[in-house]
Amino acid sequence: MKYFAVSSALILCISVPVIAATKPGDVSAPVQLANPLPVTDPAQVVERARQVSGGITANDYPVTAIMTRVSGTSVARIVINEVGRVSGCQAAGSGSDILDETACKLIVERFRFLPARDEKGLAVAETRTQRVSWKIPEGIRLDQSPQPRRMTISFIVGTDGSVSDCKTVDSIPAAGPQIPCPTYVPPYSDAKGNPVKKRVELVTEVNITDSAP
Repeated sequence: MKYFAVSSALILCISVPVIAATKPGDVSAPVQLANPLPVTDPAQVVERARQVSGGITANDYPVTAIMTRVSGTSVARIVINEVGRVSGCQAAGSGSDILDETACKLIVERFRFLPARDEKGLAVAETRTQRVSWKIPEGIRLDQSPQPRRMTISFIVGTDGSVSDCKTVDSIPAAGPQIPCPTYVPPYSDAKGNPVKKRVELVTEVNITDSAP
């Protein structure tokens, strides 16, 4: 579990048939959060904050979660400050740290609100719950049979988990579907636990063999 303040922009390269939807509202069975965010005084809020922009789409599904067939619903506790920005976020519930962390990063980065108002009409901070449902659809119909293939992509994972310089470094044969770039990778650490930048090579290989009778 991690706490996120305002983060830098994410590089979004994934294009896959998945579903990622957001839904605001209170949760009937609250998810337990480690070091939960401070809750703003609900008595101050006469008019709730209203979302005016931002969302999470199928293209944002973390590639590592797709490859491991991980899905679930992230329940995010967010703080919307007096200028309508998400100043804090903490998520749990999906069963995957990658999905929960990605949900918070995207909410903080993209979501914008008209701030909540008190009885005097002044902008006040508000704490609320936001759900993000991650689902990989089953029964995908392929347009053609997979063919033998090997492809390698290379990218840099920053100290904040952001991905940059993503490129194909090897493809046999050259033509064919491309491996999507990840949007976020949990950062690497050195021996002292400090986050460090790393270059990663991700290899995907398709092998076709005869099936036993």
